[in-house]
Amino acid sequence: PRVREGGPETWERLEAFHLDLAGEDASAFADVVHMLRTMVPGRCITPRSIFRSRRSWQMLERLNQRFERLCPLIEYVHTWRSTHIPLLRVLRARIPPARLYHTVSTGYAGILGAVAKIDTGSPLIVMEHGIYTKEREMEIMRASWIVPSQRQVWIRYFNALGRIAYQFADTIVSLFETNRSIQ
Repeated sequence: PRVREGGPETWERLEAFHLDLAGEDASAFADVVHMLRTMVPGRCITPRSIFRSRRSWQMLERLNQRFERLCPLIEYVHTWRSTHIPLLRVLRARIPPARLYHTVSTGYAGILGAVAKIDTGSPLIVMEHGIYTKEREMEIMRASWIVPSQRQVWIRYFNALGRIAYQFADTIVSLFETNRSIQ
């Protein structure tokens, strides 16, 4: 069956966001969240459309050429899938109303907090008990299931999630002064 996918402007905005994020600019995240959360059913980007639509493959080919030229496209696609399917689910999650949102880390929890802030306008507090991105980096470097050529892709991905959470946080609380300087 033919997969319904977002229009060309959807994919262009999504690709532009990834390019900006690689340059450490997460400012377009709110626009992407709004776009993904308000799309008409049947015209939205879904986990299925990411891997079955022509536009998606074209975008992934361009991103692979831009960031991972030495990496086979199939490895890049599998990594993108492993990272972005859970991300899309978080981005489309139902947000309960609240006057304040609090997350205990960056990563997917921090992304959900940023989505809540974007949706409701309520403040977001990010409290780091450790350094989430450093913890993920250590796990990634030891993980036998991650293709070695993709380790840096995974690390950049979790660093980007952290940047987004920090950028949208109204307050960042760290339990240790050393961690605060790293954040």
